[in-house]
Amino acid sequence: NHASLVSANQRAMRSRAFSFIEIIVTLPMVALLGTCVVMIFLSIRQKYTAAVMQGDLKLEARRAVTRLFSRAATGPWDIHADQRGLTFHDGSQVRWEGDRLNFQGHSLVSHPVLSFIPIRRGDRLVVNLELQAAGRRGGPLLRRHFIYDFPRLGAE
Repeated sequence: NHASLVSANQRAMRSRAFSFIEIIVTLPMVALLGTCVVMIFLSIRQKYTAAVMQGDLKLEARRAVTRLFSRAATGPWDIHADQRGLTFHDGSQVRWEGDRLNFQGHSLVSHPVLSFIPIRRGDRLVVNLELQAAGRRGGPLLRRHFIYDFPRLGAE
């Protein structure tokens, strides 16, 4: 009776345990699914980060140009002969030098400025502004080009 009880217990243990072959087949499938989930997560994270950076660039460009347009609204303004800056009626200037957009000795934006082109269209001021943001953790550089039209703000 004891032998039949031990034999029944061994059969029950074998039916509940995984065989070596089952484990060998299951582990790579689980690893493949895990890899797919990680890749999807990284892709979503990269797209989210790029969207946040684009939003930051857009907000910074809008703030800088709004400040310039507020100054332009107070009186006459002139574009520098080299098209790299503006002089306002009170003598203050905005000037693109290197990768900075300087206004009264201070940089208007924290990101590098790749292009700043003020254009006169009749009595309107149009500003082309291109900013660059470094990607997170050595990722690719993000460049955004904006066109703002005074007195109408925000055509992109």
